[in-house]
Amino acid sequence: MALISCPECGRSVSNTVVSCPQCGAPIEPEAIAAVNSESQSTRQDTSEDSIMRKKSSSIRLIVLVGLLLVAGYMLFQQRVERVAERKAQAIQKAAEQAEQQRISDLRNDVLQNPTQYLEVSDIQTYDKGIINDYRQLTGFILKNKSMFPLRDVSGSVEWLSASEAKLGSTTFKLAGSILAGDTKSFQIGNGSLESGTIQCSARRVKVVFEHVAFDE
Repeated sequence: MALISCPECGRSVSNTVVSCPQCGAPIEPEAIAAVNSESQSTRQDTSEDSIMRKKSSSIRLIVLVGLLLVAGYMLFQQRVERVAERKAQAIQKAAEQAEQQRISDLRNDVLQNPTQYLEVSDIQTYDKGIINDYRQLTGFILKNKSMFPLRDVSGSVEWLSASEAKLGSTTFKLAGSILAGDTKSFQIGNGSLESGTIQCSARRVKVVFEHVAFDE
């Protein structure tokens, strides 16, 4: 129900009456219709405003949810990247430690078993005396098969019979150093080899390396 003004007395009357209760003047249908139309328009405007507010609220909610999803995804990606980076660093560190341990073990093995890493070829000996019973190592070619430069190389020479029986031994020492993977000649004549002599009738010789140091 809405109030309208009486066209005669100006009093406010209901839009549902057909005449003014104060002065009895008839209320025109056009006036009632205008009020009803205005009331309906007001209700429609109110309804549209309500719909617009709901739409606006929905849009804001959607935008907010979208922002939260984007932020959450970015945080998740950052966490994944950090985890992957830490994992990669751990793998790299483990690999470095394993490599360091491998090198350390190899160094120890070279020191303990130098003969396995030093290869001798072209062995030269000298026989003294008329009856050829004095022997001396006079030179050889040496290859360093290790991955380390070596110095202070020394060892023994085993003098063997034709049947490989050991008749005696002498010592030797090399001057200077030999690079990793290098091949080098050592001779008594140029001072790069020192070796002792032995009195025996050996027919074979075996060079055994007993000591090396790293040239660092």
